[in-house]
Amino acid sequence: MQTYTDNKTLSPETVSKLLLHLNISLSSHNDFSENITQALKTIGELSGHDKIHIIEILQDMTFKVQYEWHNQNIESTPHKSKQSKIIHHTPLEQQLHQQNYIIVRQEGNTNAELQTLLQEQHCVQMLLLPLFESDSQFSFIAFQQCKKTHEWQKEEIQILTNISSAIAKQLNNYQLVNRLSSRIDKLKKKNEMQQYALEARNRLYAVIAHDLRAPIGTLKMINSSIENQKDKIKNSAILKLFTMLYETTEEAFNLLENLLQWSQHQNGKTNINASNFNIKEIVREVSLLFNTIAKTKTISLNNHVDKDCFCYADKDLIKTVLRNLLSNAVKFTFLKGQIDISLSQLPTHVLVSIKDNGQGISKEIQKKLLKSNEYVTTYGTHNEKGNGLGLELCHDFINMSNGKFWFTSEEGKGSTFFFTLPYSHTEN
Repeated sequence: MQTYTDNKTLSPETVSKLLLHLNISLSSHNDFSENITQALKTIGELSGHDKIHIIEILQDMTFKVQYEWHNQNIESTPHKSKQSKIIHHTPLEQQLHQQNYIIVRQEGNTNAELQTLLQEQHCVQMLLLPLFESDSQFSFIAFQQCKKTHEWQKEEIQILTNISSAIAKQLNNYQLVNRLSSRIDKLKKKNEMQQYALEARNRLYAVIAHDLRAPIGTLKMINSSIENQKDKIKNSAILKLFTMLYETTEEAFNLLENLLQWSQHQNGKTNINASNFNIKEIVREVSLLFNTIAKTKTISLNNHVDKDCFCYADKDLIKTVLRNLLSNAVKFTFLKGQIDISLSQLPTHVLVSIKDNGQGISKEIQKKLLKSNEYVTTYGTHNEKGNGLGLELCHDFINMSNGKFWFTSEEGKGSTFFFTLPYSHTEN
């Protein structure tokens, strides 16, 4: 067997040229596999090796040729040898860590499995250098001579080690990017599934609210007609049942209205049609809707907004806000309680407040209110059920109207809800 005596030695000029080509290959924006293959080709041609393989040892102790280059005069490794269970993971790792490199020859090797690997690769000699260790995977690079032997000197091994380190860095970066990309893809898929589920839920809520709104609206109209003639009802038990029916219908209708508007808001279908309007008229209109139900609980509903004041916002959204705040005030105020609606004119905004002397809100629940996806079940003074959905709508609608929304409350003493709106736009 001949000793390798090719003129292609790793002279300083060759090393400089090799490193330059290597940097160009690895930094290219082409496919990563093509970049690595080009880099191995550059190394092989300038260093005089027949084949260069980057081999990964998997967790099941099999090895897999990840990337390869071979001289045109040398046959590629047969496909059946691309993955084979012939290497014990731990001993090879330990040996490479201890010695930093392993030279495998046809004769004189104590490791029979490395000898088998040499035969599998159809080579007479191999220089193995470690590349990286990541996620319980270990890789190495094999510089192979297939026809002639070669004596690797320490200086040459050091140069090849430096080159291998450059490749290892790129492989590590590539694996990191792949893991991150895979994780991002999984998160995107998960988010898409969650978004689809949320949209489906919101559509379902919208359909339910829309379909139930008509029959309950009809029931509400019938109740209103009976309410106007309830003085004719002489039976106190029937009158009490009617009062319960009236309150329940109003509560159900308000809930459906909130559910429908909430689902539209969640789906981004809330349109803002801002205009100039008199807030006094809106407060009067909405408060009249609650006079009857307030009387059934002997609650004094006082509207102190008696002066014209023009705001700029979506009138329908502000009606929704007032309706929800008054509904809550009636719901959580005791019999013979009091609700006051007031208005103050600030330098740049109008301040509206709705104050009650009802049961108030505990500090624990106060922390959860006005937070997205934080819904709490509460019960009014007549066991009326609340879930905080209306307050979330109020908060969002006032923010969309360029105002602010907040509240103060003390358990056992009552609550006051505030919101501001900008003044009407002056027309030129």
